[in-house]
Amino acid sequence: MAKVADGIRYAERVVAGEIVAGEFVRLACQRFLDDLKYGEERGIYFSEPRAQHILNFYKFVPHVKGALAGQPIELMDWHVFILINIFGFVIPLVNEETGEVVMRSDGSGRPVMVRRFRTAYNEVARKNAKSTLSSGIGLYMTGADGECGAEVYSAATTRDQARIVFEDAKNMVRKARSTLGRLFDFNKLAIYQEQSASKFEPLSSDANNLDGLNIHCAIIDELHAHKTRDVGRSGNGNRCPSAVSVIWHHHGWL
Repeated sequence: MAKVADGIRYAERVVAGEIVAGEFVRLACQRFLDDLKYGEERGIYFSEPRAQHILNFYKFVPHVKGALAGQPIELMDWHVFILINIFGFVIPLVNEETGEVVMRSDGSGRPVMVRRFRTAYNEVARKNAKSTLSSGIGLYMTGADGECGAEVYSAATTRDQARIVFEDAKNMVRKARSTLGRLFDFNKLAIYQEQSASKFEPLSSDANNLDGLNIHCAIIDELHAHKTRDVGRSGNGNRCPSAVSVIWHHHGWL
């Protein structure tokens, strides 16, 4: 099973030059390690339980294609690095009108903590489990993130492209009836969780579709093909600051 330590070790190996990586990956790894060490001085905290929670969720996410179909996904270290970056770092929630930190209502005297990152941009070559990782994130944000009425969308320039992530997610639920099947139901149009009134749908990215949506998570595929890079931002502007946009862009690298 994947552990938070796997992602930390990946970052350390990249920075040490043990893993060949591009400049932006090295910088991301260095920032990650710096924030682990010094982040609290700037009000940035790393929650290992939050980070491990999504990694634990992937224990129940199966492959849906090829010889491994039906078997649990084994996350690679760089997958873990991406996930613990998005879901592990938290900051205190600040009231935008007053500038004051919002405190919890349980009398603990502690602040409400929300995810530090609201947008994650990832560039990968083809055949690097982009759709598989995205589908797992979509399912997690729909039914395991603790958000009632979560609206999760996979967006692309065409509905057929957007359905790739959605169909993979639906097949994950179908192949894991004893686990994911207890959390979700689905039909042709959506994956949904009745208990929390949450849903996961595919849609094309034209403005008429995205404007007015109350997005908890948007998974945006093939960024280079979109007319604007603002896709998904207007829809999650009114949501809790823990809303996330996960953006993918691919290259034809070998």
